[in-house]
Amino acid sequence: MKQGIKLIWQGVVRILASVVSGLKTILGINGNSKYAVALCRVIGTCLTIVTLLITAAIVYRFGYETCYRMNWLGLGYDNESLYEERILSSAVNYHHDDSSNDGYVFSNDGKKLIKGVQWISMPLGDDSLVVYSDGKKRGYFNKYTGEVMIKPRYKHAWVFSDGLASVEEDGYIKFIDSSGEVAFDPHIPYKDGMDGLVFHHGLCIMENDRGGGVGLVDKQGNWVLQPVYSSIEVADSFFVVGKGSEQAVFAANLSTVIPFINASLTVYGNEIEATMSDHTIRTYNVRGELTDDNKITGTELLLYDTGEIEYTASYEYDEEGKVTNKTEGTNPTMRQAVAHCKRYQAEYGWYGLLSVDGTIVSPPSFSTITAIGVDKYLCKDDHGNGIILNDAGKRIE
Repeated sequence: MKQGIKLIWQGVVRILASVVSGLKTILGINGNSKYAVALCRVIGTCLTIVTLLITAAIVYRFGYETCYRMNWLGLGYDNESLYEERILSSAVNYHHDDSSNDGYVFSNDGKKLIKGVQWISMPLGDDSLVVYSDGKKRGYFNKYTGEVMIKPRYKHAWVFSDGLASVEEDGYIKFIDSSGEVAFDPHIPYKDGMDGLVFHHGLCIMENDRGGGVGLVDKQGNWVLQPVYSSIEVADSFFVVGKGSEQAVFAANLSTVIPFINASLTVYGNEIEATMSDHTIRTYNVRGELTDDNKITGTELLLYDTGEIEYTASYEYDEEGKVTNKTEGTNPTMRQAVAHCKRYQAEYGWYGLLSVDGTIVSPPSFSTITAIGVDKYLCKDDHGNGIILNDAGKRIE
């Protein structure tokens, strides 16, 4: 290896010398003059620097590719942030190199189908067109064939869902089909940072043209839920609709599951949870039937200081767990005992008192509860205002 490097360097030196000699002849400079010496030094230095830079680039690229391929072989190199490889279908894949910000779509045999792809975003559900950007405009290609179906021509374009995709054209949002034809035009102006409009259960959440409320449109662009609501969110097969401080839950066919109530509604699988304004929680099934009018999410024992001082001994044990040495405690500690009531949590961070038999003594109106006696509890709200309650939840003056 050493001899090989030496031979390569000698070859490079001879090439540089030949280049300098040729330049001297062309320029008619005497080989022994001070100008010739200076020229040799300048040209030699420049060519040496260029050669070193080219060599460094080759070595870096070789090492970079090697590390990447070793990562593919499972040898422990983590280059996830440098390369992205995604399988789009059984025949089409996507590759992106973060270091050069270059990407392309390719087939399983390695053939590049689309070059210059900056990013992609997959469609929802069973749709087949993938939105992609060439760095300037956005278009769509078929994830099963890699064929460009709609050439990049949109400044903003989003994913396909239920056979339609929202795009921005001439400053307005429009919906196109898989051929690129406009399916319907809701006449909604594009706003900076606007998220893509997608369909769920055949309906799309959309603002009105004045931006004063949201509603639902069908695939023909008809308002099936007028845009008079403050918020609409998709939750599994339901829509959670907000109107001021009230919320309701509608099924996918827009039948009412839970009417508008002053609560925050969340869908968890087959359960709908309503967090009320007083921090209590009610639960419903997916038919809207009440299953629990005061859900408890956790309980905790409360300890209070008895006022008695004790000294805790420390013990040493052998390998069989037998006590081999006992050292009497020298540091005084306050002995604690368990209060009559437990602390329970309803909404996260809000607590109430629970009796020994599981009866709710006080509503979950407090951010902290501390036992100060066997039957006395200091309860504070989120502003730090406190009251003292007894075991019956009555205020002690």
